[in-house]
Amino acid sequence: MAIPWQHGCDAPRSPWPSSQFRPTPGSRTLRHGVPLPVLNRRLASLIAAAATLGLSLAALALLADSHTIQLLGPHLAALATQRRSVVLSFDDGPNPIATPAILTALRAQGAKATFFLIGERIERYPQLAARIVAEGHQVANHSYSHPRMVLEHPRAYAREIDRTDRLIRSLGYRGTIDFRPPYGQKLVVLPWLLARRHKLSVLWSVDSRDWRDRDPVSIAQRVEQRVRPGSIVLLHDLPQTALALPEILAGLRRRGYSFRTVRSQLPQQAAATSKLASPR
Repeated sequence: MAIPWQHGCDAPRSPWPSSQFRPTPGSRTLRHGVPLPVLNRRLASLIAAAATLGLSLAALALLADSHTIQLLGPHLAALATQRRSVVLSFDDGPNPIATPAILTALRAQGAKATFFLIGERIERYPQLAARIVAEGHQVANHSYSHPRMVLEHPRAYAREIDRTDRLIRSLGYRGTIDFRPPYGQKLVVLPWLLARRHKLSVLWSVDSRDWRDRDPVSIAQRVEQRVRPGSIVLLHDLPQTALALPEILAGLRRRGYSFRTVRSQLPQQAAATSKLASPR
């Protein structure tokens, strides 16, 4: 019997596009003709790519949440000093319940602090915000509405920062206005924008966790145990913090600590950190 392709008919095509995909004798294939070794290699590549992506996302999340690391622009989480001085910083004010008590406790100890104010609350409580300035504390920017400043357009960040800067200036404050990201979160765009504005990003080295712990005694103990020379302590304008503050001040005084603002503690270091090359 004649074979069809011996009379001009096309020979049947091999299901394998090239020799590298042809099954060897004894190899296993799936229904669509893909050899298992090839499928395994493809699957391994997909798994490796997914793992790489997962690790990259995890690294970005850690960077965004880090309160000591920032890839771009000037930032400060603690001051390199052997002097027993500490920065007490208060976020999210002014608060009509907590801020007056915090200011009274600071005045009683002759202590100065740094207040990272929210623009919306400056508008709501302008007299209280002005009192912070009048009593000689450092005032800094904590955004206008306290958003997570991680995945937004730079213009949105600029509006948050600039609007709050204008409100702080309206209080009569004439010092340098530093910035602390809401929740301490930042990636690349926000630090880039701050760098273009020659703004220092102030993070922290001691977290009081007063935002989670409502016990004034444990808040005070946590701060006293973790403070070191040059520490920047994260606190908030909250009632539990106001109750804990007298013991924090008294306990650190007993250990020989003095209380400074970010800008007054080590001006040379802060100034050196603020000097930037223009970002590209």
